[in-house]
Amino acid sequence: LRRLAEKIGPDLKVFLGCEFHANVEMLDYLRSDKVYSMAGSRYVLTEFSSSTEEKYISDRIYELLSGGYRPIIAHIERYRCMHDLDFVEHLVNKGALMQVNADSVIGKNGHAAKKYCGKLLEEELVSYIGSDCHGSKRRVTRIGDAYAYVTKKMGRQMADEIFIDNPQEILDNATRDANDIRIGAMQYTDDLLANAEGIIGHTLDSYTTK
Repeated sequence: LRRLAEKIGPDLKVFLGCEFHANVEMLDYLRSDKVYSMAGSRYVLTEFSSSTEEKYISDRIYELLSGGYRPIIAHIERYRCMHDLDFVEHLVNKGALMQVNADSVIGKNGHAAKKYCGKLLEEELVSYIGSDCHGSKRRVTRIGDAYAYVTKKMGRQMADEIFIDNPQEILDNATRDANDIRIGAMQYTDDLLANAEGIIGHTLDSYTTK
């Protein structure tokens, strides 16, 4: 996919990730690489069923946060319990991030979904707007239309934050994590070498004394 992307445009980059349907084994799956975070970062795109209750969502989000991850709750306009904006705000205050679909924002998924997304935008509760694209013919991407709509209704600053700055933070986080791991590995190697040198030096000293 990355090679194909480079043929389309040198600036087009593809990163690995998934929409992870929440379950009680989420942390084990993430830590064992059975599922993927977003671009290798600490951000996890987390999906629930439309009928999921508040407590189950709260519990899964708390587990992810406690495990050091940043949950992004996918297409929250689909979950009945998330239509309570107080609950949405509660999750945001805890550290969760909210994502809605572009088609919902521009009205392709009906007036009710568009109105709800409008309220979320007004309350500044949306961090990401995704395409939910499934192909070039079915459920096509309208991310450009959504960007234009948010720019018109909420201003370019908010649009840039949602469509550019926040996604870039995911990539930056992945880079920072990779650097931290690399530095940690280098420090671990240095400590091993220093310890080995100490052992060898002590052994030689003991041999010389004898």
